[in-house]
Amino acid sequence: MAPPQPQPAPAVPVPTFVAAPSPPAPEPAASPLEDADDMGGHTIRRSRLPATGEMVTAVVCPAGHLNPQFAELCRLCRAPIAPQTPRQVVRPSLGVLRLSNGVVLNLDRGAVLGRNPRPVPGVEGPPPSLVRISDPTRDVSSQHLEVRLEGWFVTVRDLNSTNGTEVALPGRPPVTLRAGEPFTIEPGTKVMLASAFEFTFEAGS
Repeated sequence: MAPPQPQPAPAVPVPTFVAAPSPPAPEPAASPLEDADDMGGHTIRRSRLPATGEMVTAVVCPAGHLNPQFAELCRLCRAPIAPQTPRQVVRPSLGVLRLSNGVVLNLDRGAVLGRNPRPVPGVEGPPPSLVRISDPTRDVSSQHLEVRLEGWFVTVRDLNSTNGTEVALPGRPPVTLRAGEPFTIEPGTKVMLASAFEFTFEAGS
């Protein structure tokens, strides 16, 4: 009798794996800033978020313009303000910055100016407008100047720029800002960044 032949081992099934479909790529987060057209190669990025929040104490002129409680003449129409009880209101726009390239920037929030501006850390309130200045000579620093709204006041602060900032109040000679120190400006003030770019603060209309 022939010896029994060895039986082949049963085949072991090889597991197969089906790759799960890759999750869809997340939609890019919408930027809170939007580009605004300008002139002369400069770019202004304004926040899409509303500039609401800060309350101020105000009085009203005969034309209905809101003014600081200590004002005797309207900051916009210059009409006399009658004695009245001040009231709390949401702060209105404090005016405009008229830039040397023809752009008019509304002061419903602060602003940062420079070749590559970004918000200043630690500053509360709505995101500032970012004014990117085209300056092939690089006299203007990447983070040159901050404009901040504090109550009814507008202040400017040199952000330790390389070539400095000059401020000329109405009817006065220009002065050079000390880096990091806020300087209160008034309508009619001219601000010059490194003698390469300038703007004028106006009360608006």
